[in-house]
Amino acid sequence: MDMANFFSPDDSVLTCDFIERGLSFQLEGITACCESTMQSPPLLTPEEINSGKLSYALIVERRKKLFLAINGKGDANPGMCAKCARKVQKKFKDISLDYLGNIPVVNIQHYTKCNMKCAYCCYAIEGRQYPEVYPMDAVIKAIDCFKANGKCLGNIWCTFSGGEPTLLSDCDRFIDYFFENNLGGLCLFSNAIKYSKEVAKRLETNQIYLTTSIDAGVPATFKKMRGVDAMYKVIDTLIRYKKTGTKNLWLKYIVTENNISEEDLFGFVFLMTAINPDKIYIAVDFPYGDKEIPDTHAVFAAKLWYYLKKYAGANIQYYSDVNSADTKFGIFYRKMQEELARLCEKAPLTDEYVLTVTPTPSVVESVVEEVMPSEEKKVECLPPYTQLRNLSEVNNSKVLSLCDRIYQRFSPKKFVYHFIKRSMLFDENFYREQYGQNLPLNCDCIAHYIEKGAVEGKKPAPWFDPQRYILSYSDVRNIDPFFHYLRYGISEGRSIE
Repeated sequence: MDMANFFSPDDSVLTCDFIERGLSFQLEGITACCESTMQSPPLLTPEEINSGKLSYALIVERRKKLFLAINGKGDANPGMCAKCARKVQKKFKDISLDYLGNIPVVNIQHYTKCNMKCAYCCYAIEGRQYPEVYPMDAVIKAIDCFKANGKCLGNIWCTFSGGEPTLLSDCDRFIDYFFENNLGGLCLFSNAIKYSKEVAKRLETNQIYLTTSIDAGVPATFKKMRGVDAMYKVIDTLIRYKKTGTKNLWLKYIVTENNISEEDLFGFVFLMTAINPDKIYIAVDFPYGDKEIPDTHAVFAAKLWYYLKKYAGANIQYYSDVNSADTKFGIFYRKMQEELARLCEKAPLTDEYVLTVTPTPSVVESVVEEVMPSEEKKVECLPPYTQLRNLSEVNNSKVLSLCDRIYQRFSPKKFVYHFIKRSMLFDENFYREQYGQNLPLNCDCIAHYIEKGAVEGKKPAPWFDPQRYILSYSDVRNIDPFFHYLRYGISEGRSIE
């Protein structure tokens, strides 16, 4: 299909990262995405997958049909994409539907095996149990077909969820495949009833991120929320995982009408103080269809955030920070922020009551925090890169050799953080204006960009488009494109036009 028959190069069109370079593996087949309450129509059905039709050419062809549909062309149905808030406008000449990776998610939600019956899970509510609709081999084959065509950019953020992944016989095999091929980062959603030695091994080396939803502060509520009396088992498993020394344990609280009591609030706060996870997500019951999110949920979420910060000094993120597809999450987030502001105005937060004496820093916190004062002083002495835009100055600058020496002692993320910060080319005002409604309170924009923004394709400045840079230079893989441009691209004469 030649899309040039429908658009001129400078035509403004609607698109999104997932349609261009993402894949999601659902019960309905392979889709472009599944963003909580939003999901694109299937690109390939299970019947097509099982019949051997899965191929690179067919995936790209179906992406084109969906792209045309959301732009009012062709005869395909755009489905939920028609009202998704993630769509952005670009010029047609800047669109490419040929690649996989570098920003979008590869999402695996099988929903074939689970050992819980969560009260907010539509599959548990409706009593739907599914056999495996297509094998996990199809996931590997789909990724491999992009690799075989030289179209897999890497830097994939893969979420492996739906039911309980560790119950699948081929879960470990997929994890091995993912890292053997150096595809990017993998977040495994597990309910942690079952302890997995393979997961523990990967956590010990910080290769995977493990996310578990607790949703309660006392066992009785846990049983009501999760359908099984297993809170103690889950706590035991999480502590064993934490003792691997991992920095990638993320725990979650989904706010519903059944778990907003004071007992659950304070029970969860002090449980988190004891386990000390690296990140805590506060989410909200999924507002499918016309369902609205009650204001009481926003009030409880704000209180939960406030006391987690007050007593545990926790690194907290709201689920609405990472889910912009459904506008109802944005409304919830704003209401929560208003309530949180009232709480903080009434009793400002300090570290006076933080019980976690030596918290394990999150990725963002570890980027910002420094443990080598002498090296920190050296970093602060670096002249800003705005003085080094001349090519010869960059090539011969003592700044780069100093950076190389510092790099040997700093962690890579700390080095990248300080390198970008000292460049003075990261536009924080622009970043806040563009993405402010989805940024955590008092956010360090550079740290947020390094941890999440780069993966999501956010621009660090109006003049730099990371997606265009990656597409222009196929050798830039598994590295932040903005950092690559500052550190190497300028001196190599690479264009950003």
